[in-house]
Amino acid sequence: MACAAAIRIHDGNQRRDAEPHVAAARSLSGDAGLVSSLAGFVQFAFSGFNAGAIAPFLAHSLVLLASDMAALTVASFALWLVYGRRATLRVI
Repeated sequence: MACAAAIRIHDGNQRRDAEPHVAAARSLSGDAGLVSSLAGFVQFAFSGFNAGAIAPFLAHSLVLLASDMAALTVASFALWLVYGRRATLRVI
């Protein structure tokens, strides 16, 4: 019986597999549809909250509406950066 575990076949994905967000996505690859649907649901739920609860207070001024969208964009970018940093620290 040959020892197949000692043979490592290079598939060219070592660098890609070392990245934490790819490793996390790969662990959820069996549930990719569920993850995608949940991400879409969260996005639409937050958009609905923004349209129904926040935007009516700002509707009398285009500057306020634009600043609301800019603030939400900056907040989402900051959360994305925090998530990227935490995911990198957690995998290592």
